[in-house]
Amino acid sequence: MSLAHSATGSIAQALKGIDFPCGRDGLVDYARRRGADPDAVATLERLPEQNYTSMAEVFHAVGGEHRGARPEPESRPAAAAVPPPETLSLPPDPWSWWSQSAAAWVELNRCLLAQWFPWLR
Repeated sequence: MSLAHSATGSIAQALKGIDFPCGRDGLVDYARRRGADPDAVATLERLPEQNYTSMAEVFHAVGGEHRGARPEPESRPAAAAVPPPETLSLPPDPWSWWSQSAAAWVELNRCLLAQWFPWLR
C-alpha cells in the first residue's frame, strides 16, 4: 500500500465536517484543531497552495483515490493503433449459406418445372 493510500483514511478522518471551498492553510489548521494524526497534517502541509472545493480534490492532490470521485479519463491510443479499413474483414454471415442454398433450390425447381411442364412457363 502506498503512502498516499494509507494517508487518505487519516486525512478523511481529520477533515470530517470541513466546509469547502478551503485553502491549504485552512485544511492544515482544521486538521490540527481536530487533533489529527501528525502524518496526515504533514501530508496536508505538502499540498499545493490552492482552494480545494471537495474532499475528492484533496485526495487527488494527495495522490490517493476517493471512492466517490470520478476517475481521470484514460488517454486513448492514437488512431494509428486501429488497422486501416481495407485490412479489416467482416465475419461470415451465418445466414449466407441458407440464402445461397435457397436461391439455388428455387432456380433448380424453376428449371425442372419448365422442362417437365412447359405450359407453366
